[in-house]
Amino acid sequence: MENNTTNTNTNDNDNYTSNNDNNQIKNVVFLEYTVATGVPDENLLNEGKLMFDTLLNQFLNSDSKYNVTCFLDENIYKKYAKDYNMINKSSQNRLNIVITHNTWLKSEKDEKDEKESLISDYKEKLAEILRKHNEKNIRNYGNYKNRKIETAGFVIGPENDGKLAQLTKIIEDNEAILNIGCSSEGVMIAGDKYLTYLAIKDKVPTPNTLPIKKYIIKENLGCDGIHEVIGDNLIVQEYFEGVPYSYVFIVSSNSKNLNNSSDKYELYPICMNKQYITDCYCGGEININHKLKEKAKELCAETLQCINGLNGYIGVDFMINEETEEITIIEVNPRITTSIHGINTEPPLCDLLIENVSNNNKMSNDKLNYKINTGLKFYRDGRGFKFEELE
Repeated sequence: MENNTTNTNTNDNDNYTSNNDNNQIKNVVFLEYTVATGVPDENLLNEGKLMFDTLLNQFLNSDSKYNVTCFLDENIYKKYAKDYNMINKSSQNRLNIVITHNTWLKSEKDEKDEKESLISDYKEKLAEILRKHNEKNIRNYGNYKNRKIETAGFVIGPENDGKLAQLTKIIEDNEAILNIGCSSEGVMIAGDKYLTYLAIKDKVPTPNTLPIKKYIIKENLGCDGIHEVIGDNLIVQEYFEGVPYSYVFIVSSNSKNLNNSSDKYELYPICMNKQYITDCYCGGEININHKLKEKAKELCAETLQCINGLNGYIGVDFMINEETEEITIIEVNPRITTSIHGINTEPPLCDLLIENVSNNNKMSNDKLNYKINTGLKFYRDGRGFKFEELE
């Protein structure tokens, strides 16, 4: 049975005016994988909760006053119930939290295997909530051509094991729900590093990549027979010496915006970011200046035009060799990334994402109108993140 708990300075575009007058979306159904499942990995959970809290507050504080349904693992809800009840109260009870129940089991295949399997009801609850909104919309507005769609669905999740594609497909199964993010097709291509390589390799500089299979590593001139076998689900990629960066775009799949161009998408550049990466993602600097910023933006834009099914917030990861000024594209993230917490737009990013899909649905000629303000610098501090203003 479902357990619902209600009550709880660099600009790419300087000509900003409000564009929210035609917004039809009243309800947002929003699932972030780590907080919906209570993942045991604390680093992943901290990143996921940061993204979740950032977007949740944006949706609830928007002038559009969205009604938000989100999903929280029962233990996470118990830990932060007071915080989310205060958020709900300040939003005039527009927050509905669906409690999920999760059990993480250690893999029995290998005692040394750190992977864990999940028994959960989060997918069923997401599907049920979306189905109810879908049926209500069809009852209220009937024929699809005359339908005023009032509910948007939005998921954030990992690409591994097809999780993000599966969650996206749950949204797509409901014809009266607008998907704020990428299509399942876009997730399956951009979320697969080798398929991304195949899509972009002839258009932009990217490391040479060998296909998914089992590989053996050994010394070229060695005679001692020492080697290591790696793989079943690994790719081998050429190493590129450089500093890691990313560029965030909002991608519009509205073909009427393209003015007979051969491009697939209208692209709205948001910001270039520097990434801190050691053994894992450790933070970054959001909306930076760089002498190669325009070149990087152009290469990232070319990359996105190569991949089918993209929409909404997309991050492109790339490296810059600061000595040679070479840029190489590494991968595409077809989802919200941790950088979102440091992005400051007018109107808020949540409204831009809603407006983007509303325009796509109307097939209008409207374009997003926005301003990018100074971003943040953030980095891991113990088990969480610490934030500072950029100098």
